[in-house]
Amino acid sequence: MNTLSRRRRALLASLASCAAAIPAASLRAIEYPRQDIRIVISGTGDNSKRIGQVFQRQFPGARVISDLSAPFPKQRDLVFVAIGPAALSAVLSKNVEGAILSVFTSSQAYRTILDSAPRRDGHVTAIYAEPSPTDQMQLIASIFKRRVNVAVLNTEKTEHLVPTLRQAATIAGLSLEIKRVGAEDDLNRALNQVSQAAVILAIPDTDIYNVENIRNTLITSYRHNQGVIGFSVAMVKAGALATTYSNIEDIAVQVGELLDDFAGSGRLPAPQFPKYFRTTVNDSVARSLNLVVEDGTKEMARRPHARAS
Repeated sequence: MNTLSRRRRALLASLASCAAAIPAASLRAIEYPRQDIRIVISGTGDNSKRIGQVFQRQFPGARVISDLSAPFPKQRDLVFVAIGPAALSAVLSKNVEGAILSVFTSSQAYRTILDSAPRRDGHVTAIYAEPSPTDQMQLIASIFKRRVNVAVLNTEKTEHLVPTLRQAATIAGLSLEIKRVGAEDDLNRALNQVSQAAVILAIPDTDIYNVENIRNTLITSYRHNQGVIGFSVAMVKAGALATTYSNIEDIAVQVGELLDDFAGSGRLPAPQFPKYFRTTVNDSVARSLNLVVEDGTKEMARRPHARAS
């Protein structure tokens, strides 16, 4: 048995034992003193606590709301920063008068929650949890250094991402194949139908990528000699090839910038993807796919301290 075969067998065994987990994030605080922010957070887990700590350091005048069943203040000049889907649902259910900014909630979950909430035109926006498709496509272009075919599996829940994905692929000089997966479709069959693509770009669609099937998806694509560009650090640790990602600090800085703009204009921007990011690569997967990922690719990033003044 040759070395590459041994690597592939070892990696398949590793993939079979991995499961997705919440990615960790490094901590560093940059202060944006404010007095009118309410940080709404649900859960008492370590990740929730870490997010709360960073946001309190970033916005030292802000108050934290952790009891989602209690009444919320009604002042129009308040800004509610909702940490995660449960917090967003809670704020919307209170019919608050202030502006609402959702963070650490995927675009799919954000749209689903808003569809069932009271109409709030102009009063709610988001920084999505998932990486920017533009940054992800640029990462793929940097890895392969040639025009390759990128496959994306989606359902009706993530149809809203298709125009953004097409634009991102065009900008990066990549071909894009979008495979719509219906409710009755078999995921393995869908993966087989895009087996000729060089890489699969995973998007956070819970009907496709979830705890029950993520291992099988990674293994199937690997057997097709395809890399998977994940949407979290956890996916890369579990066997995806690479991803761009934003840590807690990155999002907190972007929140500060968004609120600075809001204070000046009085208007909330449209929902947006994370602005700041860095890159992680699974070197074992890259070697087994016979890919050489250069240091420049691994160091791809857009960091807060590098933003224009």
